[in-house]
Amino acid sequence: MKYRILTILTLMFFTAFHSQAQIATISDDIYIRNEEKFEVIGKVEGHFYIIKDLSEGAKLYCFNPFLKLEWENDIVCEKKNFKVLGTVARPDYFGVIIQFRRKGENIVEFQKLDETGALIDKRIVKNYGRRTFAPKPIVIRSRDKRKFVIYNDRDDDFMEAVSFDTERMEIMWDEGITVNDISLRNELYQMIVNDKGSFFAVMYKEHSKSNRAKNKFLIYEIGNQKKSLTEIPFEGNMLYDVYFDYNNMSNALVGAGLYDDRKMYRASGTFHINIPNAAPSDYTLEFQKIPSGTMSTIRGKESDENDSFNEAYVNELILKSDGGLVMVVERFKKVTQAHTSPLPRTTQSRNPTYTAQAEYHYNDIILFDYDTKGNVNYKEILYKRQYSRDDGGRLSSFFLMKTPQKVRFIYNDEIKSNNKISEYTLMRDGQNERNAILDTDGYDVHLMFKNGMQTSKNEFIVPSLKRKSLKLVRITYGNG
Repeated sequence: MKYRILTILTLMFFTAFHSQAQIATISDDIYIRNEEKFEVIGKVEGHFYIIKDLSEGAKLYCFNPFLKLEWENDIVCEKKNFKVLGTVARPDYFGVIIQFRRKGENIVEFQKLDETGALIDKRIVKNYGRRTFAPKPIVIRSRDKRKFVIYNDRDDDFMEAVSFDTERMEIMWDEGITVNDISLRNELYQMIVNDKGSFFAVMYKEHSKSNRAKNKFLIYEIGNQKKSLTEIPFEGNMLYDVYFDYNNMSNALVGAGLYDDRKMYRASGTFHINIPNAAPSDYTLEFQKIPSGTMSTIRGKESDENDSFNEAYVNELILKSDGGLVMVVERFKKVTQAHTSPLPRTTQSRNPTYTAQAEYHYNDIILFDYDTKGNVNYKEILYKRQYSRDDGGRLSSFFLMKTPQKVRFIYNDEIKSNNKISEYTLMRDGQNERNAILDTDGYDVHLMFKNGMQTSKNEFIVPSLKRKSLKLVRITYGNG
């Protein structure tokens, strides 16, 4: 089916299948240099915000509900040189976390701003004091964006973390913890913050193949007046990949991943972990081999042994209200090739010049649905092929839009100048449907879906970066 494209002022409208209209609105553009970084902050009081780092300082951009650029302001800091560590956005305010030096001391500060960019309040989150090497803290946000934790590995066996409440503008706790027989720089796997502000550091300790019975996860939890360690033996298996998240509805840390019982560089099965916060020692860990029929479908035309696969990673977990989850696996590989470059006519040397080109392949999405006991209810494969070269894969992968009734996987069908946008709609029972929904031909945008952000039950925004032009694109579904 062909789509008609209608243009009214700055809005572009796309017709759609099944009378389900999508409206895509393109913002004014922002000039951005190649070395500059940006972050989509989100939606506050109907307005949309982006922050862009400059060589010194940072700048805020505000777009009105029609995505016209309304104002741009510099982030104000007492020192000229500072670094933006991250941002948070709530419906009625947003905030910026910055790091700077004052009289030799390393300071992390949170600034709370209203929709006009005016300062509501600010607070020092952490003063690291004078140190030979400046700390490099990492910001981890809770799912509801009310809380965040700044984490720093002061030494390879000592971590320090601070939890901050952005609504009350107060430090919830400030703790340090020594980890035994673990290298934070080598064996720290993931960090999670729940909506109560508790921090979870997931470590994985891997031994040699001959001593693999000692492989294990170590979960360090730091909360208000709480420090705990949970050890989870991996039962002699070899970890391929895993993703953890906190289910605030069931009050449990959950994880799902891929493993093999013999080799670490391949996957032949899936596993599920559930760690109830009230009783971490009552965790459950379930392993399941992938059936041969599913494995054959995953491997497709690959001709090697058919009991395993690789070139994949766990992209995300879709958490369910009953405590179950859907593990989202994406096939991915990066291929680096060396090419001989022609010599300029003025070059006297006869030695050829070699340049490396990186190819990025983001392919099929594999879904495993788990119930609360770790049983797999269904396994689905959403087919796609995305190929690009020397772009970091920034236009590849997908965006997840979640509603209580369905989940949408939205992605560029091909990586080229003008893209058709497609989606898979996944229902609760695992049934899915693929549709083409938008066509960007003629609108001069390159949509970076993996950097998208959902702003309501039927709306999300996604940045577009083409040459040195940064834009926001809002996509709204007519019926959610």
